[in-house]
This record gives sequence, C-alpha cells and structure tokens, in this order.
Amino acid sequence: MNCNELRSLVSDYFDKELPAEKAKEFEENLKDCTEAQIELERLKNLTKRLRNLTLSFEPPPQVISELTENLLNLSLDEAEKAKSKKEKKEKEKESAELKKKKELRNGGIGFFRQYKKSLGISPSKFIIILVTLIAAFIFYFLFIVQGDTSPWKIEPLSGSYSINGNRTTGVELFVKDNVSTDILGKLKIKIKQDAEITLDTNSSFEIVSAKRNKNEIILRNGSLFFYALTLDANFILKYDLMKITDFKSNFVISILKNTNVLIEVSSGLIKVEVPDDEFFLGSDYICEIKNARAPLIPYHKEASEKLMTNLDYLNNSIQDLGALTAVVNSATEYDALTLLRLIEKVPIANRDMLYQKLSEFFPPPKGVTKQGVVSLKKSMLEEWFYSIEWQI
Repeated sequence: MNCNELRSLVSDYFDKELPAEKAKEFEENLKDCTEAQIELERLKNLTKRLRNLTLSFEPPPQVISELTENLLNLSLDEAEKAKSKKEKKEKEKESAELKKKKELRNGGIGFFRQYKKSLGISPSKFIIILVTLIAAFIFYFLFIVQGDTSPWKIEPLSGSYSINGNRTTGVELFVKDNVSTDILGKLKIKIKQDAEITLDTNSSFEIVSAKRNKNEIILRNGSLFFYALTLDANFILKYDLMKITDFKSNFVISILKNTNVLIEVSSGLIKVEVPDDEFFLGSDYICEIKNARAPLIPYHKEASEKLMTNLDYLNNSIQDLGALTAVVNSATEYDALTLLRLIEKVPIANRDMLYQKLSEFFPPPKGVTKQGVVSLKKSMLEEWFYSIEWQI
C-alpha cells in the first residue's frame, strides 16, 4: 500500500470495517505514512472528545420560541381534530382543508403526520427528537468544530508587556489584539487546551483568528516558541509573505536583525510556504529564510561542520558541483531530508547522485521511482519525505 491508499482506508480501519487481511496489511504499512498516522490520531482524539462531551446544550432563544410555537400549534390541531369527529359529515371536508392550511403554516406538521405510522411515534415526539438532534449538531459545529478559542490566557513570566500599545497586567487576548513584550518581558500564552505560545523579549504578534479550525497569528517582530498540545491546534503563523502551518509540532521562529527568519522544529512537522515555493520541515531540522521569501537548504541540528560549510556554498551557488559532492560524501542518515530538499533545487544533471545516496540510507517506498523523483513529481517526493521523517 502506498500513502494515498493508506489515507483512503483510515476511516474504514478506524470503524473496523476492513476485512482482517486488509486491516493487517494497513497496520503493517502505517509506519510508512505520516499523514495516515496523523489522520488516524485525529479520529481517535475526536472520538475521545465526543465521549467526554457533556451532553448539555441551551438552544438559542429563537429555537426555543419556534419549538414552543410548533408544539402549541400541534396541540391545538390535535384538539380540533378530535372536535371535528363530532361534527356533521358535510363539515368534515371543510375541517380537513382548514387543518391542511394550518399544517403548512406550522412548519410541516403534515409531513410528520404523513410518516407517523412508518415512524411509530407521534408528531410531537418526532419534533422533540428532531430539534434535539439539530441542537446537538449546532452545538458540535459551532463549539467543537468552529468554536471560539478566545480568550487566550496570558501567564507573565518576566518583565512587562503591552496589549494594543498600552502597558497592562491584563491576562486575556482576543481576535485583533496585538501583544508585545519589552526588553525584559516574556509571556506564556495558552490557547485553550490545544496549544501554548511562549513570547520572547522584544517580541510581538497579532491574533487574526481564534477558532477551533483555525488559530492564526501574524508575527510582527522578535521570536516565539509554539507548543502543540493536541492534533487539533490548527495553528497558522504568518510573517510578511511567509506562512507556517503546524502539524502537532513544537517549533521556534525568530526574526533576525537582517529580516531573515530562522525556524527550528524540535518535534512534529510544519509546512512552510513562501512565494513560488513550499516544503515540509521535520523534527530537529533548522531552516533560514532570507527576507521571509527565499528558503535556504534546511539542515539537521547534528549536521557536521563540513556539511554546513558546503551547504553555505550551495546556498550561494546551487550549481557548485564540488560543494554538492562534498555534501553527499559527508552526509549521514540524519541529513536525509537535506539531501531530499537538494534534489528539488540542484540542476537535473546532479540529481542522480543525491538519489543514489539517499536510497542507501532510506530506500524509496513502494511506488516511488527514480524517474519520478528526478523529474520532481510532487506526490513521490512527499511520500518519500513522510517515510523518512518519522524514522529520524
């Protein structure tokens, strides 16, 4: 199974709908697909959250009002029906037409009566069940899926800080708030139970969105440490034209004095997007981005001095064959993602040596071919990345 096949089977596997043989094959290949692992973990986390969900919900006043009106009309209608049975035959047709008009006004009570026998319940019970289900769905969608994660809670660690330019001791942040620290200031900011941000000295950011499905900030200056507590953090950080998307990661981002950006991932995975380029950065990898637009070649925190020196040469001239050869010869397994990234950057004539070296460390997964990698087929590059990233 390749990664795409595994991802398509995650839901069936989780629901235990796969045949035993297929489920076993899924489990054996799961370790080779980080995306499938993430999706499976998301399902487990969501199920756990739903099990622990307190089944209490206060419907909006409009829903209560409409439900009350419908139930009242239903009661009146039932009473009129009982009364009509006692009336003369010549008035039955007129009474039936009157009831039909009222049913249309009362939001489809006629529909409920039509299916009363097949449902085996009275219209009033059907309405109550339906409204309860709708209320539960609204609660889940608004408060779980798209629920507001604000206010974000501030825990001062040192020094002073300001919110929207005003020095304060406030401990809550909302959308559009801009928080900044002084020369001694340092803050820990909690995003509900999903994530934490440690804002360093002389740093600031603005909250753009605070939703379950999208927590987004704009980093203005300085540095911060992001720590995901769940798979549902859904965190996005922007700076200038650069965008970082979190995949349950811990990472540090710093804006340097020359406006370059330095990113270091300590665990998990992030996606970095800049104009005309995007790439993943895995655990223990570091990448500098010039002017928040031009990424340099990422490297492992344990990379050798020789490899780092030659990467500098390649960052200045990607066609430097001598520097590329030196990088290949000095690379270890820990440098595998550096080699994979270089495949995307060097001239096509130099990609073969990178492919051969990388294959020695981590043979390409099933379905990933040399021709596909050398021709920079995105799906194959990503699949090889996932199969390598979790192993190092």
